[in-house]
Amino acid sequence: MAKMIMDVNEVAKYLGFSSKKIYRLAETKQIPASRVGRQYRFLKNIIDDWLKDMSISSLNELKISQIQERTINDETEG
Repeated sequence: MAKMIMDVNEVAKYLGFSSKKIYRLAETKQIPASRVGRQYRFLKNIIDDWLKDMSISSLNELKISQIQERTINDETEG
């Protein structure tokens, strides 16, 4: 049986986002998450439903913003 509760790193890997992006989405309530103490937890079936409800353009916007964040971070670090 697949793991039903995921942490930030597992959700990031599952969705193809960075962990930093998942934290931002959770903090701004753009992705369904529960807080357990200071940590976020995600139910896989709720994430799957959230993905189904998201439009393709919304997911593409999230990906584009992640690429832009990486570019900005690369420029400030380099």
